[in-house]
Amino acid sequence: MPLPQSNHYPDTPQPQPRPSATGPLRRPHSDSKPYPHPAPSATQAQPPATPSRPQPRPPPGSAPPKSTTSKPSPSPLKVPTTARPRANSNPTSPVSAVAPTPPPAAEAKVRCSGMTKAGKQCNRMVVTRPPLGSVHPDVDVELERFCHQHVKELLKPPQFPTKAGTWIDFEVDWIPKYLHPLTQANLRVEMQKPLSAADECGFIYCFEIRDPDDDNRVYLKVGRTVVLNRRIDQWSKQCGSKEQYLRYWYPGPANEDDRVVMKGLVQQGDPGPWCHRLERLIHLELADLSLNAPYLDPQFPNIEAKLQDAKAAEKEKCPDCGKMHKEIFTFPKATHGIYVGREWEMLVKPVIEKWGRFVTDHLKKD
Repeated sequence: MPLPQSNHYPDTPQPQPRPSATGPLRRPHSDSKPYPHPAPSATQAQPPATPSRPQPRPPPGSAPPKSTTSKPSPSPLKVPTTARPRANSNPTSPVSAVAPTPPPAAEAKVRCSGMTKAGKQCNRMVVTRPPLGSVHPDVDVELERFCHQHVKELLKPPQFPTKAGTWIDFEVDWIPKYLHPLTQANLRVEMQKPLSAADECGFIYCFEIRDPDDDNRVYLKVGRTVVLNRRIDQWSKQCGSKEQYLRYWYPGPANEDDRVVMKGLVQQGDPGPWCHRLERLIHLELADLSLNAPYLDPQFPNIEAKLQDAKAAEKEKCPDCGKMHKEIFTFPKATHGIYVGREWEMLVKPVIEKWGRFVTDHLKKD
């Protein structure tokens, strides 16, 4: 049978039939649609089964293709959804309601109160507090702080003249060497300061606070007042879980045998001069004895404190009112020697009487 005439031009090449494929051919990644299947041959009895479409490999960095089936296909990489991280992982404030006490190393530095030879304030910054500032931080802002160089300068002069016309020897009668050098420097400054116009006459009193649950320490409240009996009544009504006893007041009666410390029978007598200055001098020395406890040394009082021996006080709140009581000094009890059971008589009372004599005999206003 003769073949039909071709419709193509003679010089046009005849197209070659596309080879059959068992599956769809892949196009570039820009088009995910497969090429169309070639038409089945007439000689084929049945059409071939539809082959499964191979999963195209996504290009790097592209999202995985969406599944076309009704069941969700597992994702090759599951990225959990997380909240946006904080810029600063460290909180600016503690989580707890009560902030912990910062360590001593975190305390702010204070500029030295000393003066240079050029007449300007010293530029050195000081961290160490005097013992009184450590025991009672509320008075720390009122105390001068000195660098190591100015402490040495302040402790050099052995004497100073008073406005009363007398010369005072620092070490012979007033400032013992067993006190910390910062305490010695602050005492020298207080001894030579001009009297304040607000200073007035008054009394120094001392309460002993007895804690039945603490046999290792002595608690003494030392303060000043203008009306002694009223202050005794006020203090006796505070914090009732502790037993409180009046031990002493200065100045007392002319005859010590006439002193009665029972509440309701105290005859206060005449007040003494400059009770503000007197209280500060007493507190400076008692804070040192309380914090550093040099009397526990077997060689006391023949010892000399060093500048590097500064300690930090353990601040405790009152279990009754939750406050930090002012002017309460805690003394570790002596376990041997002449001071056992006599901390008040041999340590605290002599300090009050000594500075009472100084204020009465050597201080005068202009």
